[in-house]
Amino acid sequence: MNFDIAFNSFSLEKLRSKILSLFECQKTGHCCRFEGYVYVSEEEILNMAKELGQSLDVFKAQYVIQDGPYFLISKPGYRKDCFLNCQNECQVYFSRPQQCRTYPNWDSLWQSKASVFQEVQFCSGLKKAFVILCENLEKNTLN
Repeated sequence: MNFDIAFNSFSLEKLRSKILSLFECQKTGHCCRFEGYVYVSEEEILNMAKELGQSLDVFKAQYVIQDGPYFLISKPGYRKDCFLNCQNECQVYFSRPQQCRTYPNWDSLWQSKASVFQEVQFCSGLKKAFVILCENLEKNTLN
């Protein structure tokens, strides 16, 4: 589907708002498998350890690496599937980091039409939201 009607109808800021209001995670796990960096705070580490029933030391040894002053639970070449099981369910869903909770509402994703379009190719939930918005816009232009 061509999403130009959506991009041409709204500013990027307004489009972001409309798309995020329609967004529903499709549970494909693509965002969790993406080659990126997942930074975590000490509090998030503690909460994830509790959710998994592990001590903080065991959790850190098993899942956390430090990069300078930062803690990571995933980065290119390290824990690519993060906490996904084979059913694409996050094993730390209720304590997942803020970075995961806020996807796809990241400023870096909404910087340009090109960056949004690239993410739509990757994320089924974003693609579905765009399809719904475009279908609604097309119906309104036909009436």
